Amino acid sequence: MLRIKDYIGRRFCDPALGPSEIAAAVNISARYLHKLFEAEHRTVSPYVKGLRLERARRDLLDPRLTGRSVAAVAFACGFGDLSGFNRAFKDAYGITPGELRTGSGSAITPLSAAGALKP
Repeated sequence: MLRIKDYIGRRFCDPALGPSEIAAAVNISARYLHKLFEAEHRTVSPYVKGLRLERARRDLLDPRLTGRSVAAVAFACGFGDLSGFNRAFKDAYGITPGELRTGSGSAITPLSAAGALKP
């Protein structure tokens, strides 16, 4: 799992990253990859999504990145479409990315993404 999580940690901003690529990179089958994550009571895709959401949250709160649009942050974090990002962000944190950026929730904690963010 350490090798798998290390690989994911280095590549999670790649929108094409998925279970097949992860499994191939660590020389295991996709089925076995899913079994390993199942033992941790989660699946691969939500784990990757949780990492992406956390990076986006940090970027949106970073004062050095205030000139970067929400869409640019979403795409840089590996999300393929803005509406999907906005929905996932609101589901995870209870506010929209725009609300976070305007200060409506700078002290938020993850909701549904909490399990996906554990190392």
